Amino acid sequence: MRVSGPLQRQVSGDRHVLARVLAGDRLLRSGGPRTAALAAETAVLLQASSDAVLDLARAVFLLGASWSAETLELCRRRVRELYDADARAVEGLAGLRRGGSAF
Repeated sequence: MRVSGPLQRQVSGDRHVLARVLAGDRLLRSGGPRTAALAAETAVLLQASSDAVLDLARAVFLLGASWSAETLELCRRRVRELYDADARAVEGLAGLRRGGSAF
């Protein structure tokens, strides 16, 4: 139950802030249509990652109250979803680092 709060505040919050920064970054938008599109897509992916962390935090909170097989499986599903969301967001960030050539 102690893990849920920091996941929500720090991990999800950091992703949310980075998504907002990418969505509003004028330098990236001025880097051409390909870079601007990649920045926008990566911001969406980071927001999805942030949402996945929130879902995981809720599942972890439930797991702290009930060690049922269903709750444990819910946590496993949430971790897989978070991993997938993070992998796509990392690809987008790597593409921005390379200058807008990802996906």
